[in-house]
Amino acid sequence: MEGAPMRSCGECSACCRLPEIAEIGKPASTPCKHLCPIGHGCKIYEGRPSTCSNYECAWLLGHGANADRPDRSGVLIELRQMRRGDGLFAKSYSGEGVNGDHGRAAIDRATKSASMACIVSDKNDMEIIRIDGPRQVVRRFRKVYGV
Repeated sequence: MEGAPMRSCGECSACCRLPEIAEIGKPASTPCKHLCPIGHGCKIYEGRPSTCSNYECAWLLGHGANADRPDRSGVLIELRQMRRGDGLFAKSYSGEGVNGDHGRAAIDRATKSASMACIVSDKNDMEIIRIDGPRQVVRRFRKVYGV
């Protein structure tokens, strides 16, 4: 995202806990076996898989406020390719996650920043809880995808 604020992961390790990482056999919603205690990073950081080194959540890409970092908001928001363009996907990381006030606010800010609808799912991406975002964007999304 051009002009996005320069951000770093800091102590956040949401991407080491929620997404699947096939190269190392890590299933979704399971902490990586190479994850060190919070704030201490990854045991194989220098040789980590490309899935890990290339991963950028929506917050890291500049969407949302500084307080919306996944470990602070309780929500991991990802930018994913879909059949007809990119879309945002959010799932709970900790606490009340997508259903808490901070999580809902983080999703709201990300959808406005990216001008995209956000599919809010359970932690395992098995069930869609709701579709959030600016009204016109959600309406267009529902029409395009028939949901």
